[in-house]
Amino acid sequence: MDKRMLSKKKIVLTVSLFIAALTIVRVCWLNYFEAPEHIKVEKGFLDLSDWNITDKQTFSLDGDWEFYPGQFIQPSTIDEWKQQSNKKFIQVPSDWTDVLSSDEQQSVYGYGTYRLRLLLPADAHSLYGLRFKEVNSAATVYVNGKQVVSYNNPNQLGEVGATQRGPFYGLFPYTEQHLDIIVHVSNYDSFRQGGIAQSVVIGSGQGIIKESDQSITLQLVVGIIYFLHSIYAFFIYYTNKKVKQKAFFFYGLLLLSTAFTILLDDDVVIQLPVSFHISHHLLWIGFMSNLLLMPIIITYLFTIKSTFIRYLIGFYIALVGVFIIIPYEKTLYIMVFVAIFYLFSLLFLLYHTNRVLKKGYDEAIFILLWIASYTSNIAWGVAIQSGGINIPYYPFDYLVSLVVIVVLLFKQHQKVVLLNEQQAAKLQAADQQKDVFLANTSHELRNPLHGIITIAQTLLQDRDDKLLKENRHSLELLVSVGQRMTLLLNDLLDVKRLKEGIIRLDRKSVRIQGVALGVLDLMRYVIDGKNIKLQMNIADDFPAVYADENRLVQILFNLIENATKFTNEGTIAVDASIQKGLASVSVTDTGIGLKAEMINTLFEPYGQLHEHTVSNGGIGLGLVICKELVELHGGLISAASTRGKGTTFTFTLPLANGKEHTEPERSEVLFVHTDEKIQLQEQLQTCNANKNRILLVDDDPVNLRVVCALLESKYVVTTAMSGKEALEQVRTHEWDLVISDVMMPVMSGYELSQHIRKLYTISELPILLLTARSQPQDIFMGFQAGTNDYVSKPVDAIELQARVEGLIELKQSVHEQLRLEAAWLQAQIQPHFLFNTLNTIAALAEIDPKRMLKLLEEFASYLQKSFNVLNTSSLVPLENELQLTRSYVYIEQERFGDRLQVEWDIDTEAIDVPPLSLQPLVENAIRHGVLKRIEGGTVCVRVKQYAQYVELSIIDNGVGMAREKVDALLSDQLSSEERGIGISNTNRRCKQLFGKGLSIVSEEGRGTTISFQIPLQLKKSD
Repeated sequence: MDKRMLSKKKIVLTVSLFIAALTIVRVCWLNYFEAPEHIKVEKGFLDLSDWNITDKQTFSLDGDWEFYPGQFIQPSTIDEWKQQSNKKFIQVPSDWTDVLSSDEQQSVYGYGTYRLRLLLPADAHSLYGLRFKEVNSAATVYVNGKQVVSYNNPNQLGEVGATQRGPFYGLFPYTEQHLDIIVHVSNYDSFRQGGIAQSVVIGSGQGIIKESDQSITLQLVVGIIYFLHSIYAFFIYYTNKKVKQKAFFFYGLLLLSTAFTILLDDDVVIQLPVSFHISHHLLWIGFMSNLLLMPIIITYLFTIKSTFIRYLIGFYIALVGVFIIIPYEKTLYIMVFVAIFYLFSLLFLLYHTNRVLKKGYDEAIFILLWIASYTSNIAWGVAIQSGGINIPYYPFDYLVSLVVIVVLLFKQHQKVVLLNEQQAAKLQAADQQKDVFLANTSHELRNPLHGIITIAQTLLQDRDDKLLKENRHSLELLVSVGQRMTLLLNDLLDVKRLKEGIIRLDRKSVRIQGVALGVLDLMRYVIDGKNIKLQMNIADDFPAVYADENRLVQILFNLIENATKFTNEGTIAVDASIQKGLASVSVTDTGIGLKAEMINTLFEPYGQLHEHTVSNGGIGLGLVICKELVELHGGLISAASTRGKGTTFTFTLPLANGKEHTEPERSEVLFVHTDEKIQLQEQLQTCNANKNRILLVDDDPVNLRVVCALLESKYVVTTAMSGKEALEQVRTHEWDLVISDVMMPVMSGYELSQHIRKLYTISELPILLLTARSQPQDIFMGFQAGTNDYVSKPVDAIELQARVEGLIELKQSVHEQLRLEAAWLQAQIQPHFLFNTLNTIAALAEIDPKRMLKLLEEFASYLQKSFNVLNTSSLVPLENELQLTRSYVYIEQERFGDRLQVEWDIDTEAIDVPPLSLQPLVENAIRHGVLKRIEGGTVCVRVKQYAQYVELSIIDNGVGMAREKVDALLSDQLSSEERGIGISNTNRRCKQLFGKGLSIVSEEGRGTTISFQIPLQLKKSD
């Protein structure tokens, strides 16, 4: 009980504070715009000569005006006015009933003339204006004998014809300081009051226009706000009809009705082409509609069941009927019933709001706030009208009313959203349980099926040929049946999901070229043995489609596989075009075709296309799944076929439009331009010298970011957006691992793997494929293309990291073997060379001691450089390698004298080269080139710097080699005894480090040139 009382206290306090705030804002508005105290008109005259009239202020002309009842005095008869005996003085503003009426009859209807004499300041404006807030119901205004404005054409005949309502103003030029203002007024329309009912103000022309426009603008803005919100409410209702949100429909009606009454009241922004009487009736009907719609809204909002609302609606309909039927002058008699209707509506709102609050719906307090703001607006409006206060339109009560109802509906909407989320969570839990059941069932069925297939395949692989021919045929049939059952199980699971609508598409911008190319690459292994040509006829610039990549692979695979079943020879082609704003993809074969009657039943579940379908595999679910998946994407699929000529399946997909696939802007670490990438790689080599380098290839920027996020903390990851770009990176840089997506445009992951394998063996540069499909055909094709491993999408972080680490360790072990081989090469150089050098030193000791000392010095330098610990590194400064080579050349020149000439052409030494790469090549040129000739020859060591790389060349004019031997030497076809270790080892290390091995140009009898290139981005840094 105490808690309830406390709650009531909070409600009362909130409403009280709300009303106080509304009152304070209203009072501030009144004080701000209320005109300062002016002198009053006395006996029809007002002197403003000492007043400063500015554009920011107007002056009210309240006071005693001259009045001539029952007469329209014309300005031209001004001299006769002195003789008028019926001249009276009337208070402006006021109702003229008492002044106009005679002793015999009192009436608000009639006509008369108002007159005011006015003295303006001497320094006057060029243009002045008069503004009349309210005149009932027609008037014509003259200033100094000239008509300024006419309002509803006043008359003396008692004609009812007023159509205009609300304020009006007229402008006149300043010609003289003395003004004679004459106003002809008649009223045969309003039964409430007649004459000038509100203040008349005078001011500069700009001041009058500003005052009028300010009030009208405020009223118009509030009306438009209400009108726009009504459209929004109707939109919410009509887009959510299933949830029966009728509160929004009636809220829209409330806003529309309120907007109408706002624009029809006060300054009357909307001047309807109807009579004064009808306009007033419409205004009252609008007021009543507002107070009817609010109770209806809360009945739907809080699910209130009350028969009283029906009586209230009946009461409203009756009052509207009365307003339509009875004459306007009789309206006064039904105002009591209108007040009763108002009272019943407010009591209904208060009663049910209180009940709702007691039930714990705290947001119902906004109903009380709406009642407070609505009542405040009515009360203040009546007070201002009664007091004749002239201020601009006050908008805040209506705006506050709108805000509180919007907040109320928003809170209700939040409750609905929360309820939907809770129900969605329950459904998801049930859905997960069902998925677990299906997964477990599928697993239980797959396990024995897999066992059957494996045992049968094991028996078929028995090389002892103990099986009879009939038994072998039976086992082959058993394997075939088992594989078909596996496919059937997959299709049944997808059909079940499609039927229940639980398949969710992960749609994004997809390049169909890459998907089609990947599927065709996969199918090339399936059609092995058939004379079928696969074609992909989709242009490289064909726009991206908005689809689920995995499901698009499934659609194309089923269609192409279906084509291979019924095409023994010929062509299967994939084409794409744009039709009616959609991507239209076609799979065309030159197979046996379909009968015309089969087209209509083509996409029915479990249907058969041909009488021999069973022998080709499948039970008719593939095309059903294609149809469902295409329609799930918002497209259509169709078939056209000619018996004996082939079949074409065509399906449509939405284009990506604004999300079309384009080369994305490259930013941060993932995407940088060429110069920035070179600089970045130099930084990475400096900062991450101990980290392994991974090349990540994918045409989807999102996939690149995801995989990068998993690996970049431990590895240096560089990205490529296409197979072509990746191949260029492989050729120019050293990598420890390549990770590639399968489905890419122009060059698929399979094709990229094949190109890489032409440069590196499977152990020198591992390749890891990311594939959306993990079927045996996909895996087999990947291994056939030369990949080391694969990971299925979506990628599991732990699995990916484990596989990456394993493959990099494989690469490192091979790299370590190369380094050991280089060290072994170093060890091999010494024995065969050492004995000859020592013999030369001994011989020189007897004939030329100085030459002996020089030779000993160079020999010591040679040994020091050969056994330098830097030779186990990947790269060493070129200066070190040149010193080793010069020492070796000096020793050989001492041995062979004039038979050996060596030239040095060095542009730069500021680069790093593989250790023991230059000296073995020079040794090969000397021993197997120039010294094979009796007269000897010349060896040139050349280092040339170009724009992108530095080229090292060893040129000799020795015996040369045949082209066949050069090709065999570079392809490792010769034995180790025939090719030696130096050239082969250097060639392999250059490939690994720079992506490109040795280049050998040779001609028998004319010499040999061996060269290799070092990219400038590997230039030695300080």
